[in-house]
Amino acid sequence: MSADQPLFSIIITTYFAEKSVRKCIDSVLAQTETSYEILIVDDASQDNTVSILKEYADRTDTIRLLLHPENKGKAVGLNEAIRAAVGQYISIIDCDDWVSEDCYAKRKASLLAVPGADVLIAGLTVNKTDHNGAYRTVVPPFPKDQPLKLHDMAACAEHIHSTNLFAYSVRMLFRREFLLRENIFTREDMCIGEDTDFNLRALDRADAIVVCDEVGYFYDTSNQDSVMHNRYKKTFERDTQRHYETRTAMCMDIESYRSDLIEFFVKQLTFAAIQNQMNAPEGLTPAVLRRILDLPCFRETWKAAGFHLYHKGTRDLILRLLLKFRLVHLYCFLVRRSQNP
Repeated sequence: MSADQPLFSIIITTYFAEKSVRKCIDSVLAQTETSYEILIVDDASQDNTVSILKEYADRTDTIRLLLHPENKGKAVGLNEAIRAAVGQYISIIDCDDWVSEDCYAKRKASLLAVPGADVLIAGLTVNKTDHNGAYRTVVPPFPKDQPLKLHDMAACAEHIHSTNLFAYSVRMLFRREFLLRENIFTREDMCIGEDTDFNLRALDRADAIVVCDEVGYFYDTSNQDSVMHNRYKKTFERDTQRHYETRTAMCMDIESYRSDLIEFFVKQLTFAAIQNQMNAPEGLTPAVLRRILDLPCFRETWKAAGFHLYHKGTRDLILRLLLKFRLVHLYCFLVRRSQNP
C-alpha cells in the first residue's frame, strides 16, 4: 500500500435518493478514520439526487461521482465502481443507510490483526425497533480478529442459509486486489439475492477472513415498500437456481451446512417461488407449478428431505405433502379456493 493510497474505497449507490443521501454521505465524512475515498454511483435518478451529489463533490476531492445517463441497474454500477476504486479495501453502502463515526476505525483495527485479509465480516444494526424499543444488532458468531476460512466458519454454524448468515455485502470489506485477481463481481443479470451470491463466492475463494464485533453500520428498513416485495419477479426461478449452484459448490461435506441448505430450499424458497408465481399475470397453474418443482434446486432438495417436513398445522402439512408427491392439480385447486373463499 503506497503512502497516498487510501485504505478504504467506500462505494455509495444511489437511485432516487434525495430524501436519504445527505445523511448517508454526512455519516461517512464524519469518520474518525480519514484514509478513505468515496465513490458515488447514481443510476440515472430523475429527482434531485444528482444535484445533491454534485454539491458534495464540489466541496471535497474525497468524493468521485460516477453518473449514469440511463438506468443500468445497481450491479452494473457496483462493478464499475470496484474497477474505478483505488483503495485497498472495498466497502459498499446503500443510500438509505448510514454509519457511526468510528465504524471504519474499528474495522481498521481488525484488519491490522490479520494483515492481508481478503474479506472482513462485521456486524450491523438494523434500524427497526423490537418489542422493547431497542435497535437490533447482529454480530457474526465466529472467532474474532484471527484468520479464518469459509469451511471452518461453516463447520461451527448450524443455520448459515436459513438465517442469511452471509447476506448483506454492506457489512463486509473486500480487498480490491483479491476481487480483481479472482474476477469476483456482482452478477449483472441477477436480480434476486445478488449480494449474497457475491459474498459467498468471495468468501469461498478468500485465503483469510477476519471477523469483528463492530456494529456501526445502520441498515434502514423503513423505506422498504411492501408493495415492491409483493411484485412478480420474473427472474426469481433462474436466480434461485443460481443460488443453489453457488451454495452447493462449497462446504457440502459439512452435515449442518448441507442439512440447513435442504431445509432452506424446501421450507422457504419453494414457497417463495410459488408465491412469486401467484403474483404473475398468468397466476399459478399446474403446468407452471410442475415447472417450478422440476428445477434441480427443488427437485433435489425435496428428494433429500424425505418425510422430514416441518408444518405449522393440518392445512400446511397437506399442502407440503401435495408438493412432495407432486399432486400439482390438487395443490393449485386448494390454493385458488383459499384465495376465493
